[in-house]
Amino acid sequence: MIGGLAGGLIGGFAGSGIGRAIGSALFNKSLDEFGQLRYLQYGFKVEDQRYTQAIYDLEKMMTRAVIRTGGQITLDPGKINAQAMAELFGADISDEKSINRWSQWMLMRFKPVYLAHANAAEKAKAGTSVLDVGSLSDDLKADFLAALKVPENIYNVTSSPVKEVPELLATQSMATQFLDTLKVKYKKDPNKAKAAK
Repeated sequence: MIGGLAGGLIGGFAGSGIGRAIGSALFNKSLDEFGQLRYLQYGFKVEDQRYTQAIYDLEKMMTRAVIRTGGQITLDPGKINAQAMAELFGADISDEKSINRWSQWMLMRFKPVYLAHANAAEKAKAGTSVLDVGSLSDDLKADFLAALKVPENIYNVTSSPVKEVPELLATQSMATQFLDTLKVKYKKDPNKAKAAK
């Protein structure tokens, strides 16, 4: 487990007294193109929309834990409700394998991607949430994409947070291709920049 967030996850399950599978209805949520990029980087294929709502709700929960310090984004473990987050994916907190699988994905796949996007959003425009990147101007979207640095080793983590998907299927090449498409779409026009000077 990794850092303070790991402690928050463990503490969130310890002594919960719930010995049953947590059933969570999974609904479709329409994601904008930046949400789709994150969805891919979290490990889910864009065409598999079964977990878009769970991911969106998880991101909303995580946004409440954001700490902004000198232009850097970190997370406050005290504001992370691990049990509620696990419920979104139907994790069975009475099953060690189920929780270990979800925790590995959460700590080693979701968290690095989320923080990379959160920090890039902060660099593009201070105070911007990952959920609001799609509302930025095209030039700020270009700044966001230029600042986005997602660790490549996340793609080595294929543990899925949901039982229905034994292994994450979205690959690094899929995410890179999607990202490159966005970079082309929002590439700044150098002539426009010169005219603005």
